[in-house]
Amino acid sequence: MPYLAPKHERTKPAPDHKIEDDPKKWAHLYRKSRWRKASELFRINHPLCVCGCGRAAQVVDHIKSHGGDPRLFWDVKNWQAMCKPCHDKKTSGERLSIRNNVRVTDYGCR
Repeated sequence: MPYLAPKHERTKPAPDHKIEDDPKKWAHLYRKSRWRKASELFRINHPLCVCGCGRAAQVVDHIKSHGGDPRLFWDVKNWQAMCKPCHDKKTSGERLSIRNNVRVTDYGCR
């Protein structure tokens, strides 16, 4: 059974919720014991990197950047298991594409 956040965190953000592009502003979400438990359970159920490289999953990646939005952060459908090298390539590619205002869809994980 997928992990669900408490109901108050699954509600839609306020209309004025600004998506933050500074990871430091939402780093506290990753330090919660609830996140550690949920991501560990997700990796147990999804043991291999989604990229197909054959390596063991080490992190849970948010497919669509949550930008600090708790609803998107806790949405299990927005999670994918990845090995650290593939996750770092994807994250690096996303940050470069945001800075350069281009959309990157293939991060060359393999």
